[in-house]
Amino acid sequence: MPRAWAARLRWKRLAVGACIAVAVWLAQWAPTGKLLEEKGLDLLFILRGPLAVPEDLVLVAVDDPSFSELQLQWPWPRSLHGKLIDRLRKAGARVIAVDILFAEPSTPLEDAALIASAARAGSVVLATDIRLVETTTLQHVLRVSPLPALQQAAAGVGAVNQILDEDGVIRRARLVIADQPSFAAEVARVAGQPPSALDRVIGINYTSPPPAIHTVSYAQAFSDSDVPDSTFTGRIVFVGRALGPAGRPVDDAYYTPYFLKGRRQTSGVEVHAAIVDTLLRQRPIVQMRPGFNLVWAVVWLLGVVIVSTMVGPWTGLLVTLAMGIAQGACALVAFSTTNVWVGWVTPLLAGGLIYGVTALDGWRRTRSERQFIRRAFQHYVHPAVVQAIIDVLRAH
Repeated sequence: MPRAWAARLRWKRLAVGACIAVAVWLAQWAPTGKLLEEKGLDLLFILRGPLAVPEDLVLVAVDDPSFSELQLQWPWPRSLHGKLIDRLRKAGARVIAVDILFAEPSTPLEDAALIASAARAGSVVLATDIRLVETTTLQHVLRVSPLPALQQAAAGVGAVNQILDEDGVIRRARLVIADQPSFAAEVARVAGQPPSALDRVIGINYTSPPPAIHTVSYAQAFSDSDVPDSTFTGRIVFVGRALGPAGRPVDDAYYTPYFLKGRRQTSGVEVHAAIVDTLLRQRPIVQMRPGFNLVWAVVWLLGVVIVSTMVGPWTGLLVTLAMGIAQGACALVAFSTTNVWVGWVTPLLAGGLIYGVTALDGWRRTRSERQFIRRAFQHYVHPAVVQAIIDVLRAH
């Protein structure tokens, strides 16, 4: 093959690789590409491994053992929740975050007991639910909030709504929902570490599969002998519904990135705890900026094109696989050390596509050259000589 022709072919393939790189960068924002990258993020969580269990967070779980021991139907008496708040206050809990809705009145005595306990504690954060009601003519925001007197007694009230991606997984958190601070943002504020900016969405940095924080059963939390005061002293204590045995779903259960490992959902209160942990330690997951993502995709894919044009198909396959592993490793290192999410799935798939197209194009060109040589020389040169010429060209 003449050198000028080979150079033009190489530049042509480089241009094709650059176009594919830009197309891949754009594809990351399409629904399918976005879903692929989100699944890649889930895999990064699993490959990174668990982080240290937060020492300043505790969950008092409304769990199956508590139902068995207390022998009560849900909803439980509000005076019981008041007694738990009193216990946590006396134990020196930093914040008491109750992920239970108290929107409807019960009996006056029960409501008064809970209100008095929340007022004495001075550090109770309650939950509100915000729902969008749509009709053919209007949209209306409906707030399912605690009783007015209970809101006044609480230190804060936050929206418990979550952001679900298209595949139903919670990877991000909104800190303000319909002008209402989120539940996690209010917990961080009452804890003395308010978020630097509320008008934003953050990537949740889950520490591990559930249970990710120290958990005690609701029924045991009343007993000093079963759960000493030191368990709660100086800590943010969450109170909410937990999953049953073997990951049995409950109404307030969600998919998180760690569902891929263990096939276990995460309770809503644990999701809130993960958001609070992300805020307190200021380590949200940050997606790489689009411009840097474009450079990342172009460099990687052009590298695949260059390798594919310089070596044989089998060597090119091995080098492409090695480059793909190196790209994934770089994404994992960036995620593990800096909490930066680099899109790596679509460039990896595109690299395989480029290698396949390049290898197929090379095979097609080689086959055409062989056929041309055979037709040009078969009437004048012995077949063995023709085959020798073809073998020489194949070696080059």
